[in-house]
Amino acid sequence: MVKIKRFSKTTISLMLALALVMVPQLAAAGEATVPQTSPPPVMVQPMAVFEGYTYLKSSSENLSIGSNLIAVVTTVTNAKSTVSEVGGTIQLQEWSGTSWINLVPTAPYSNKNATLATGNMTKSVRSGYYYRAKVTHFVTHNGTTETAVSYSETVLAP
Repeated sequence: MVKIKRFSKTTISLMLALALVMVPQLAAAGEATVPQTSPPPVMVQPMAVFEGYTYLKSSSENLSIGSNLIAVVTTVTNAKSTVSEVGGTIQLQEWSGTSWINLVPTAPYSNKNATLATGNMTKSVRSGYYYRAKVTHFVTHNGTTETAVSYSETVLAP
């Protein structure tokens, strides 16, 4: 009977010690990011189809932000056929609470004699702020340049 009491006291002591160590970690894991501004208006456009253009066809944009507060933007610009040059410029934007602010630098990308071009950008961001990518796409062919703007989804930085 004595051995059981000692074992129980030891077990309970270890469990209490473990619980006290884990409480701050469990509390932190359950915390949600507190937004520093009101949310921006909802606008979802992760893929765009450009109608009415001769050469410019479509695009896709993706924005992800890791716990390290590094934003990663990837984008693709598609032409309807092989063109002289296809590409774009990536601009990360931060929501101020009332408007989107353009961050610098931008990240241009292009491909010659191709049907598509891919681009990417990485940038440090601030916790609790909303971000989106603004991409200005272009196609140049036979002396004509076509441009269009599209946006990624909005992401709250953790």
